[in-house]
Amino acid sequence: MCLALALGSAALLVGIVRTRGRGDTAAIVLLALWCTGLLACAIFPCDPPGPARTFIGQVHNVAAVLAFVSLPAAAWLLAHRGGPACPWGARRRLLRRLTAASVAGLAVVLGSFAWIVFASPEPPEITLGLFERLLFTVDLGLLLVLTRPLLRTRVS
Repeated sequence: MCLALALGSAALLVGIVRTRGRGDTAAIVLLALWCTGLLACAIFPCDPPGPARTFIGQVHNVAAVLAFVSLPAAAWLLAHRGGPACPWGARRRLLRRLTAASVAGLAVVLGSFAWIVFASPEPPEITLGLFERLLFTVDLGLLLVLTRPLLRTRVS
């Protein structure tokens, strides 16, 4: 799933560069970090449930945090920058709300991860897995809202 999402996000990144040019460098860099983090998550598997942490699992965790911080930051920048010709102008309010939901979801995921590491609840994967899936859902919504204005229908 992460590999497919990384490739789709890379296509979105190309579309934004073609549409917006180099004027949104910070947002473009953040979207590139999102793609890189997702790719790293696809390459490096997460650790199995439990307190033991491996180097590969830590790489996965850091890449996931990098990705999930980068996407809402890029969306926030794209929603706030640009004049009347901004493709996301009509969707700014929705982008802001989804960005806030993504940041809140990330805080819940990080909090539940810390709770699992320090409190070792039984079963830990239910708590973290649920919150991760909710965060993915919000971020997929962000990607869809970012993608929609870039789609053009060809008229013959």
